Amino acid sequence: MGEETVSNEIKDYILRLNQATPYHRLLDMNITKIKKGYCEAKLVVEEKHANPMRIAHGGVAFSILDTVSGSAARTIGYEVSTVEMNISYFNPSYIGNELTALGKVLKAGKKIIVVEGKLYHEGKLLSVSRQNLMNLGPLNLE
Repeated sequence: MGEETVSNEIKDYILRLNQATPYHRLLDMNITKIKKGYCEAKLVVEEKHANPMRIAHGGVAFSILDTVSGSAARTIGYEVSTVEMNISYFNPSYIGNELTALGKVLKAGKKIIVVEGKLYHEGKLLSVSRQNLMNLGPLNLE
């Protein structure tokens, strides 16, 4: 799924979904790059993302990795829903950090699409996820 491009129609659809999804707006996570089988998004950690220890709540990493994973699957033309997601946390993120999440399709089966996600701050790996997404069929781009 290397450097292949995505149709403008699919790219516009994914970007529209990102901007129109209330939860994405609540967290201020924005898709910044789309390629075939790949999606990237960014988020700046704010007070609203902090847990009682004043670091980003683990749900922030989970949410942005879920978003890039689903969007990466959409780049290959399928609507999806998360079936299972595992995440490992390696380092915390702090208020003011800009996070970059990457989602990459590893295998696209007829029923299940497997995606790996990685979350970074300034090149430092914060979290890794592995996700199984149910293939719900072709995208409805309308």
